[in-house]
Amino acid sequence: MGGADAGGVPEAGSAARLAAPQGIPASGIEPSVAEQPNGTQKNPLGLDVSGWQQNVDWNSVRNRGARFAYIKSSEGPWALNDYFGQQYKGAANAGLIRGSYHFARPNLSSGASQAQVMLSSGGGWSADGKTMPPALDIEDNPYDDGTGKCYGLSPAQMASWVNDFVTTISRNTNKAAVIYTGYYFWQDCLGGTTRFAQTNPLWIAAYYASSPWMPGGWPQHTIWQYADGYADAGQTRTATFPGDQNVFNGTMDQLRKLAGAPNNTSVGPVGAVGLIPGATLISGKWAGDGKSYIGWYKDSFWCLQMPAAERKCFYFGSPGDKPVVGDWDGDGTDSIGIVRNGSWQLTNSVNSLTVDIVQNYGVGSDSPIVGDWNGDGKTTIGIFRSGSWQLTNSQSGGPGVDVVSNYGIPSDTPLIGDWNGDGKDTFGVWRSGIFWLSDNAQSPVVKYVFPYGVPTDRPTVGDWDGNGKSTVGIVRGNGWQMTNNLGTLTVDSVRQ
Repeated sequence: MGGADAGGVPEAGSAARLAAPQGIPASGIEPSVAEQPNGTQKNPLGLDVSGWQQNVDWNSVRNRGARFAYIKSSEGPWALNDYFGQQYKGAANAGLIRGSYHFARPNLSSGASQAQVMLSSGGGWSADGKTMPPALDIEDNPYDDGTGKCYGLSPAQMASWVNDFVTTISRNTNKAAVIYTGYYFWQDCLGGTTRFAQTNPLWIAAYYASSPWMPGGWPQHTIWQYADGYADAGQTRTATFPGDQNVFNGTMDQLRKLAGAPNNTSVGPVGAVGLIPGATLISGKWAGDGKSYIGWYKDSFWCLQMPAAERKCFYFGSPGDKPVVGDWDGDGTDSIGIVRNGSWQLTNSVNSLTVDIVQNYGVGSDSPIVGDWNGDGKTTIGIFRSGSWQLTNSQSGGPGVDVVSNYGIPSDTPLIGDWNGDGKDTFGVWRSGIFWLSDNAQSPVVKYVFPYGVPTDRPTVGDWDGNGKSTVGIVRGNGWQMTNNLGTLTVDSVRQ
């Protein structure tokens, strides 16, 4: 992979050539063919091509063993591959799972605008079972434009640019973009940031290595580009496929699931597993079956547990926002929202992710709380400030304060739940491993006091069995332990 295709300025080369090979050389002798790395012979093989490969004989490519392909759709602010149509459609017609990639030029325009260029160039995603997630190719600057290897950007600026790109892709396709890069580029130009390791699959470039080094906190790669497109560079070696040589880190079934699973569902070696460090715990009835499920939020990325061990993961909001979960329209299914410096932006659907309600309530230092305070079936908002609870029953733009109560102390963790099943949410707090719960939001008094977990745990609340009553749970490391009964306090479910 590399710079511009036919029709633009000359392509400069691949990420691994530019960034230097990663890993320990398998030997000092270059092979005469692009042999697969040891231990990967049973994994699906693939290739990536650009305009330099022109009209590809895709039937021949499949007959030689390829099962997936990435095709360049765009570069910087341009659609830049005169052969994109033949390559993209031809790969699909030959039975390959194929997707597109965008070559980043971070010094020319924003990440969001370049993501839109990719989408308008045909590089999106559809749930047809044969389309790979869109991929971002971010590597050494191949152009002599005076900006250097890192395009003249600091690691923080580069990380922000990548975030803008992948967030825009996710919002428009409901898929997490694959990130293609090299070890040294990521360490040098993005400062080794780990912010994408739990949200975006890694496509690593590493040649002549027994195994690739992992940058940026990724525990493993999803795709490994193990050899370049040297046959097209006039060298003496030959390649199995046109363009660069790749292998998928999983089975063919996992590859199909990566292509076919909507909403960034975690599959095989891809996606977020468990609770990542620094994430905010969330729970809600977003599956529509009357039961609460667990989830987490961090830096605008949401990951919601669903039935049958599936996860629905997506971007909404911006890093630094505070997440909230509620049934804003009263349809019986929870959705989400964010709070930013006292401004609330709420959506009625985790599928459309449009902002349906905007309210201003509280200040940035408040802890946002939500609940159905009057029992009308709709969740409204409130804030917890130094032991004081201020609630509204309105969903208008400038809601008033309908309830003011004092309960707990400033260092408590506020909790909301319908402990008695009367359809109205009330208060609770967590303090040093002990739950203190009240049944009355207007005049709160302590109804339940009990230890559950230890002080270093984190508390969670939900209606885990769907009986209409909220109960509690704790999170310890990546493990969630919940009870269905505030009287017995047994551990009724354990989840990862």
